[in-house]
Amino acid sequence: MVKAIPQREEPTTTNPKTEKENASHEVKQLKEEQSELSKELYALIKSSKVLGKDYVVVDVRDEDFIGGNIRGCLHVPSQKYDELFGSLYSKVKDVPTIIFHCAYSQARSIYAEKRSLVNKCSEQHILVLQGGFAAMQAMYKVKYLHKSNDKAVIEGWDKSLWEYEFF
Repeated sequence: MVKAIPQREEPTTTNPKTEKENASHEVKQLKEEQSELSKELYALIKSSKVLGKDYVVVDVRDEDFIGGNIRGCLHVPSQKYDELFGSLYSKVKDVPTIIFHCAYSQARSIYAEKRSLVNKCSEQHILVLQGGFAAMQAMYKVKYLHKSNDKAVIEGWDKSLWEYEFF
C-alpha cells in the first residue's frame, strides 16, 4: 500500500566525500522508494478496487495542478484546504483509504494529511504518496502518451509543462 514519507536519520559524519556519498545513496534510495510507491498506487488503480468507494486520491496542488493529474483524483487546492475541508469530508467520509499528494508530497499533502487526521477522518487509512505527482507522471506518462490498451493513470498530461524533470 502507499506509505507515508519515512523520517530520515541525520548523517553523523563530517567528511565531505562521505557526506556526498551518503547524499547520493539517499537520493538513490528515495527514488527507489518513490518508484515502488508509485507502482503500488498504480496497482491499486488497476485492481478491482473502486475509486471513490474503496479509495480516493486527493490532489492538493494549487496553480501547479495544470499539466496533468492522476485520473479520477479530487482536486482540493491547498490554499483553500481549510475552507473546503467540510465539502471534501462529505465526499470521502465512507471511503476507507484516502491518498493525499501534491507535486512532490513534501509539504502541502502532509499538511492535508495531518489536518484530516486531527479532524474527522481518524477511522480511515490516510496516506501520503511519496514523490507526489512528479513521481507518478515520470513513471506513467509513457503509458498515457502511447495510448496503450492499459488503463491510463495520468490524464491531461502536457509534455511542455514537464520537459524539465527535477529528479
